[in-house]
Amino acid sequence: MAPAAKWHNARLARGTAVRYTAAERMKWTSWASLAGLAAIIGVVVWSSLHVGRVRCEVCVDFQGRRACRAVDGDSAGEARRAATTNACALVASGVTESMACERTPPTRAECRRAGQWKQPGA
Repeated sequence: MAPAAKWHNARLARGTAVRYTAAERMKWTSWASLAGLAAIIGVVVWSSLHVGRVRCEVCVDFQGRRACRAVDGDSAGEARRAATTNACALVASGVTESMACERTPPTRAECRRAGQWKQPGA
């Protein structure tokens, strides 16, 4: 038996409290869980800061209401679909209307590479 285990058992036999340091209290599974959580947080932060290659601005008219939204994406198709979905979320209520709105052709759809948008006043 290891010396530390003998000391621990002797203290338990006498009825005295055994105190552990923080490192002794944390098991390897706790450290692995902490490392996994840190990795997940890192991926979420990295992906949210990752700038898309294409920026699309889409305007939708649906049932007399109009909304425009701009979205960054990796491809023009992805950015355009996401912008259409975001714009329809503002003018449609419910699943049926949202689906009908997303099938409506946009009144304006403009896609450019990210960074090529003209700045106001420039």
